[in-house]
Amino acid sequence: MSPRIRIALAILARPATRKCPAHFAAPLGSFHPKLTWSSVRCFATHTERPIPGSSAGPAGSSSSSSAPSTEDLLRRLEADARKGGSGFRGQETVGPFPLGVGPSGRSKGWKRWGELGIGGKVARAGRQTGNLSVILVGGTLFVILAFALSTELFAKNSPSVLYSQAVDLIRASDALNAHLLPPLSFTHTPHAAAPIRGSPPLPHRNVLHPRSGREHMLLTFWVHGRGIGEEEPLGFVKRYYRTVLEYGHRAGEWAGLVPPSSAAAVASASTSTAERLESASKAGVEPARDEGSGWLGGMLGGFSGLRGGAAQKISGGSTRGAPPPGTYKVGEVHGDYVKNAAGQYQLLSLVIDIPGSHASYPTRAVVFWSPEADTEGLQGRKR
Repeated sequence: MSPRIRIALAILARPATRKCPAHFAAPLGSFHPKLTWSSVRCFATHTERPIPGSSAGPAGSSSSSSAPSTEDLLRRLEADARKGGSGFRGQETVGPFPLGVGPSGRSKGWKRWGELGIGGKVARAGRQTGNLSVILVGGTLFVILAFALSTELFAKNSPSVLYSQAVDLIRASDALNAHLLPPLSFTHTPHAAAPIRGSPPLPHRNVLHPRSGREHMLLTFWVHGRGIGEEEPLGFVKRYYRTVLEYGHRAGEWAGLVPPSSAAAVASASTSTAERLESASKAGVEPARDEGSGWLGGMLGGFSGLRGGAAQKISGGSTRGAPPPGTYKVGEVHGDYVKNAAGQYQLLSLVIDIPGSHASYPTRAVVFWSPEADTEGLQGRKR
């Protein structure tokens, strides 16, 4: 402790030897003619002795004489705190709110069962029974919750697991390239902005086949794409990445590190699927508009329809009359699962109705179709 702090503590701990003058009772802000330096010193220290460190005496003697008084003050404070149960070692609090614990609470004795009376035994038995009941109820709820989550998230027949597998199949398939523009998103409702959390459960129902009697599970959810005029999210980042990749391979080709054929393949592969689909859709829409405009196009419309029908018949006729990609932004997914001999659901068919099964003339895209679905399936291959 520095000498100045010890001197200040000594001054505050010294008892008053005389009363201060009565003119100190004057209100604040008023000046009294008898207010001198000795009066101010009397008001601050309640003593007539000079301030330590002044010309009246050295500071060292005052600090040495006041040290015992300071120690006595500290000892007196600690004794009062122990005696009154408050202070440094009293009841623990958080601000103005007591915690209810302290030395008295921790030092309370615990009586044995034989020392308790009838009322004490009943009270203790009730308290312990309540604690045991709370523990048992909490443990039971935890076991039920863990069982429900494990059976829903990790069971092979869980609708959530089958839904995740169906989403992976749709993303890996090219059945939607002629209908929806990426990126694709999946929801449990027809609305694309439906939140993931708080959404209704996955729509599914279990039915029996009318002829074979086997159990089927029918899943229904929705897939959402991007419109023709909408920008792809983070499209500028993807375009920048493809440009950098293309220039990097060209530099490698110039340096002789990459074969020319490889660089050309990477450059052609760098074009995204969305750009190819958009260019194809625009190329399919613009000629149709030019051909159908004017009176000459109206007269030759029948011949052009025959020519187009013949061409689509040669190509397979799977997209005949289908609008260009991006015309619709939603599709209704239907999954048909059948329970096999092992008791697990096996996928029979996975189809998507664009824009939905309730539309007047929906287009059906087939993502997966097993040979058994022709005889055992509950949904048709075509609409």
